[in-house]
Amino acid sequence: MVKFLHPILACGLSRIRHMRAPLVGCVMVWPVCLSPVHADQAQAPVIAPDVSMPAQASQPLRVTGIAANAVLYLRALPSTDAPIVGILQPDAVNIDATGADAHAGGIAWVELYHAAAPDGRGWADGAHLLAMQAAPAMSGAGDIAQEFTQAPGLVPIDPMELEHEIAQILHYAQDTVMAPGAGLSPLTKSIVAVQAHDGRLPSVRYHLSYAQAEATVTAGGATGQISLIELRRFNLGPARHAQVVAEHGAENTAPLDAFGEGPHLVWRFAMQGLRGVDAVILSAARGETDTPETECLGFHCLMADSIIAHIADWQMGPATQAPQFRPSYDEIWQGAPSSAAVLDMLALHNGLAEVEAGRDDARWRSFEWREGAEAGNPFVDVIVEAGLWQAPGAEVMLRDTDLMDDELQTIWYRLGAFSGPQGAEIQPFQATEKWPDRR
Repeated sequence: MVKFLHPILACGLSRIRHMRAPLVGCVMVWPVCLSPVHADQAQAPVIAPDVSMPAQASQPLRVTGIAANAVLYLRALPSTDAPIVGILQPDAVNIDATGADAHAGGIAWVELYHAAAPDGRGWADGAHLLAMQAAPAMSGAGDIAQEFTQAPGLVPIDPMELEHEIAQILHYAQDTVMAPGAGLSPLTKSIVAVQAHDGRLPSVRYHLSYAQAEATVTAGGATGQISLIELRRFNLGPARHAQVVAEHGAENTAPLDAFGEGPHLVWRFAMQGLRGVDAVILSAARGETDTPETECLGFHCLMADSIIAHIADWQMGPATQAPQFRPSYDEIWQGAPSSAAVLDMLALHNGLAEVEAGRDDARWRSFEWREGAEAGNPFVDVIVEAGLWQAPGAEVMLRDTDLMDDELQTIWYRLGAFSGPQGAEIQPFQATEKWPDRR
């Protein structure tokens, strides 16, 4: 007899960048087939690791880094093989710890009191727990996230609600146990989040800046990197309308609303990778502006013409077919690769990302930590342009600067993507810039 797992809950193994670790939380999936289990089959014993008992229990904790459509499991023992005895929701707070902790299987386990558990307690992965009022020597992930997103003129957006909005526009793949979007990079997810919340525009320019900060990410004091992204989206519909009117006359031009309506936006996101999810939103904020900043890497952000072609001294590569992958978002929109898709295509073509077996999204490699750089200072810029040409298409460039290299200071990547008879076709470019004293 074949058993099927309920489509809401499933657990398994997930890959975290360059290492593998067990997924302790649970994710929403479609049914997957399980091997039959017979009553006479012996079950592998669960070996309990050595458990330390501090003299005093820690202060109340809260769950962190669990996606909106997932939960955190409590287990009878500090082991991923131990029976599940309880479930914590992704927004659970005021959780009391017994004071016991353990290390097993590469996981720092924390024992928690839980009334619904048979013994009134259970073990959880400490990577998903933070002290409610922690005061570590290094700032916590939540503190850094809030400090970055609470900028003047921006209104906080609830991360859980935003994750739910994103989930509504993603596609479920039936050959993976992970929830859709688990492999989205912070940069790609930022674009998808704005589209989920604010909709899409036919003529648009995105300018994203990316920075990192190191923070305390677990109740036990472990540190990790937080991604800090500012995204500015410019509605180029009015500029494109004025350009077409000047070239073809008002009588031959569609109404203004046909070119896209919507405000210029500023978003800030703080994200963290946690156990199989590459970009969990810790904090987000949004603002609208009638007077957007006018500087996009030396060009006016509201130009109706493409600016990417003029930003660097590009060296053209051979045109080719677009990398093959099946993203969880819409890869094609209005007859051409979408803004998120062209960014992932750039990453895949240049080795900044890969497509892993059993996963559909492009999994980006982590950006190299900039030693000596001040935390929060952007070192990656991305510009995406779509709907600026007569033929449907999109173009993207990425600047990676302040490299940890003796010769090169900056690498520029550029990629144009257009629909062709055999699928999406890409035209890649690249440029480099040496440190001033090496030129």
